[in-house]
Amino acid sequence: MTGFLGLDIALRSLMAHQQAMEVVSHNIANVNTPGYSRQRPVFTAEA
Repeated sequence: MTGFLGLDIALRSLMAHQQAMEVVSHNIANVNTPGYSRQRPVFTAEA
């Protein structure tokens, strides 16, 4: 069972980092848009 837990943790980590990369790419795409303010990815711990 712990093997699957490790895979689940790895999957969640990859998904979180993918979302962070999407936020960064969105910020880069809008760097010259007047009035645009950057977004920041927020990571939280799960219990």
